[in-house]
Amino acid sequence: MYGALFVTFFLTAYVSSVFSETQVKPCKTAPVVPAVFEITGCPTPPCTAKKLTSMHAEITFTPDQDYEKLYSILEGMVMGVITGFPGVHGNDICGSIYTMPGKVKSSCPLKAGQEYLYVLDLPIEKHFLKITVNTRWGARDKKTKKDVFCGEIMLKIV
Repeated sequence: MYGALFVTFFLTAYVSSVFSETQVKPCKTAPVVPAVFEITGCPTPPCTAKKLTSMHAEITFTPDQDYEKLYSILEGMVMGVITGFPGVHGNDICGSIYTMPGKVKSSCPLKAGQEYLYVLDLPIEKHFLKITVNTRWGARDKKTKKDVFCGEIMLKIV
């Protein structure tokens, strides 16, 4: 009986740590605060990112207005300079959008009041500095260049 209880406790703790909502700080520049922000394996920042691996994130948000196209924000302050993460920052996110509930593949344009899920993978390249940096994750409107949704999180690259 104790063995089964231990296994149940261990599995519950493992699943909770892998699939828990990540604690993020809303960006002051975006009108929409993500409803759910999950980085796999990181319920509490700083999130550790190991070189030559990839970080998986899922961000649930509801736009406050219609948007034709959005592009990704994934940037950090490195040595006093705002630096975008190569391969992700500035990319069109329309191919990584799902409607919620149900996680149904969608695309742009996005409609105000509809809940969406943005799914992204951040490759942690070999040449990235070993650093702890405050990062901004979200999306910008292609037309106005203004942030649509955004969350800040500490990221530790090892």
